[in-house]
Amino acid sequence: SDVPGPLYVAATGGCVTCCGNFKMHTFLSPNTLVVTCAGNCAGSNKVDYLVVAGGGGGTHQHSGGGGGGGYRTTFPSPACNAGSFPVTATPYAITVGGGGATNPPGPATNTPAVSGTASIFSTITSAGGGGGGGYESQAGVAGGSGGGGAANSGTGGAGNTPSIPVGVQGYGGGDGAPHSYGGGGGGGGGGVGGTAAAPTAGVGGVGAQNNIDTNNYYWAGGGGGGAHNAPGGNGGIGGGAGGGSFYCAAGTGGGSAISSGGSGGTGPSAPGGAGGTNSGGGGGSGGNVCSTGGVGGSGVVIIRYRYQ
Repeated sequence: SDVPGPLYVAATGGCVTCCGNFKMHTFLSPNTLVVTCAGNCAGSNKVDYLVVAGGGGGTHQHSGGGGGGGYRTTFPSPACNAGSFPVTATPYAITVGGGGATNPPGPATNTPAVSGTASIFSTITSAGGGGGGGYESQAGVAGGSGGGGAANSGTGGAGNTPSIPVGVQGYGGGDGAPHSYGGGGGGGGGGVGGTAAAPTAGVGGVGAQNNIDTNNYYWAGGGGGGAHNAPGGNGGIGGGAGGGSFYCAAGTGGGSAISSGGSGGTGPSAPGGAGGTNSGGGGGSGGNVCSTGGVGGSGVVIIRYRYQ
């Protein structure tokens, strides 16, 4: 009679869905997960998480695509998917990172685009994706995944920055091509960004696939590089946006995410597409000096646990 019966994790906050014996709390904006019962080992006393940061912005003037937001997860956990991150009965503030902005268009504006911001759950922080490198050989910015390098041979930014204790949270951006053939693609949560080489700009790195919410989405795809005399790069699967092109076809946005990345434009405006909202996708680069790059997609936090 002194042996306690099974107790299960119980919590409130976010958008709550159920599948079998498990609950998922999805946070699309900053909020609080309130754990009202921490459970026990006879029932459940741990959770799994997916923490995706905001993607980096793409640049103007046929340069680098934005990197996908940092991607960290414990799902699937080894113990029969019963969770691997211990919790206590307390409120947990949830931070959902925003996507990075583009840099202003114009020949004198050669600064990199803005990086995304971090998403946070408890002790877990995913870093924002790096902004794409600006025109005239600038490097992409390092981040959860790195931004693509600018046209005229800019180097891609490093991913997994800062590094995490186990594994990686993202990959590096691709390098830009010589002259005006285009910028490199931003890195993604599942792979490096494509290096630009005639006849096309670099494609965004592939996102990482995860079934924590039973949708099996890809997350944190990289943004495609922009081009002037070549096709724009496609966005990475997982919400990465396509790059624009002045003379040729624009890149398409990456799908298979909570929302798809936008496609780039063609012609004199040739904008880069926007990263998918709450996908952590990187923004695409614009296609010429007067175009605008795309903003990065915001991030997401999902918590899953056994509740019965």
